Amino acid sequence: MLGGALGIAVMSALQTNGARWDFVFAVFAATAVVVAGFGSRALRRSPAS
Repeated sequence: MLGGALGIAVMSALQTNGARWDFVFAVFAATAVVVAGFGSRALRRSPAS
């Protein structure tokens, strides 16, 4: 929930400051890819049940 709230806040701040929508969504997409990478790496390191 915290990540979603921060993501919306960052996207809103970028748009309010005059950034173009394609840039805002590119930043959002890049962040999502990085987070997915960290998540998959964390799942691989956890012990198997």
